[in-house]
Amino acid sequence: RVYNTEYAAHILGRTGPMNPEEYEIYGELGYPMDAVIGKDGVEAAFEEILAGTDGTQIIQTNLDGAVTGVVTQKEPVPGENVKLTIDIALQAATENILASAIEELRQTEDGQYAQGGAVVVLEVGTGDVLTSASYPTYNLSSFSEDYADLESDSLSPMMNRALQGLYEPGSTFKMVTTIAAIENDVISSGSVIVDEGIYKYYPDYQPVCWIYSLNGGTHGAQTVIEAIGNSCNYFFYEVGRLTGIDNISQTAYKLGLGQSTGIELPEEVGIVASEEEREERGEIWNPGDVLQAAMGQADNSFTPLQMANYIATLANGGKRMKVHLLDSVSSYDYSEVTQVYQPEVIENLNLSEDAVYAVTQGMRYVVTNGTAVDTFQGYEIEVAAKTGSAQIGQEAANGVFVCYAPFDEPEIAVAVVVEKGGSGSAIA
Repeated sequence: RVYNTEYAAHILGRTGPMNPEEYEIYGELGYPMDAVIGKDGVEAAFEEILAGTDGTQIIQTNLDGAVTGVVTQKEPVPGENVKLTIDIALQAATENILASAIEELRQTEDGQYAQGGAVVVLEVGTGDVLTSASYPTYNLSSFSEDYADLESDSLSPMMNRALQGLYEPGSTFKMVTTIAAIENDVISSGSVIVDEGIYKYYPDYQPVCWIYSLNGGTHGAQTVIEAIGNSCNYFFYEVGRLTGIDNISQTAYKLGLGQSTGIELPEEVGIVASEEEREERGEIWNPGDVLQAAMGQADNSFTPLQMANYIATLANGGKRMKVHLLDSVSSYDYSEVTQVYQPEVIENLNLSEDAVYAVTQGMRYVVTNGTAVDTFQGYEIEVAAKTGSAQIGQEAANGVFVCYAPFDEPEIAVAVVVEKGGSGSAIA
């Protein structure tokens, strides 16, 4: 194998000798017991493309064991070459930025407990994975020597956080609630709700807007565009209650959350908060739980890859693409392209113009006037984004940031999660 890169360890995976359990599978396919196979990553996913076919010889020997002739010979057939969708320059830049940014966050008060993280970049119109970075990572070339240290590391560097880490999306989920509400005629893009600081609908559960927690203030009268931009909790408490958990969870599923993305590597599917899911675990769903679910908390937990695909779907106007790493396959000598991946639409939500307008303009407001304005002020590319944070225990919150760009003609969608990274604004 030749990779020509020190990056993308979690994507590329590794090769190694078969164990007995693997031989039960590969032996049926004609592999010899001493074969080397792909153990994980794309090495495992595309094993049968990459492997080729062994050659055989039947030889004659004399009584002393010396070869006297070859009776029959079958030439070996080299495996084919797999080209990935990964932009390796972007992958390298992303891995380096993620590592250095987490180190910088650890020097701040809000991010002092920052641990691992992930970044995924998708091409909006195709589902191509351009970057999938997980931190901390490891060196493929010294994996065997480093294995004991990697296995004992408390930050689990061998875990692919981009595809297997499950995180509450926090306020980045508010676009789901917006679409559910508009498509079910609960609100429109022009509806106004007045933030009163403390949400008092339920006598025994009265959560507050984040700005009230900060300084006792409110956001005042908010349209949905302003509420997304300012991340007004009170607005989404009310909208979530009126929309109902069933409508919210069904919309989340359609947008690809809690669903397989289609990627060729093993991935976690996560959980979409719902009354049914809670009851399946033998727990009780309380009416007030919809308030937290509407803001991306409660039981909601998704991978960074799912979050990126959800944002790509919004940027696509509701068209959800199958996510993939395979770009093409060519013969061993590159003389012939034998397979080219064709983009595949998994689901078209047929969103109303008002729903698309509300979420895209709301995400643009985040950058021009809202929670990410400090980061993107003066930036030459128009970006649409959403910040989020999800409290984990008393000491810290996971920081989440999602975006797509350019705003008018979207090309890429991005999702970033940093464990205990603090606010989404800091992650931006």
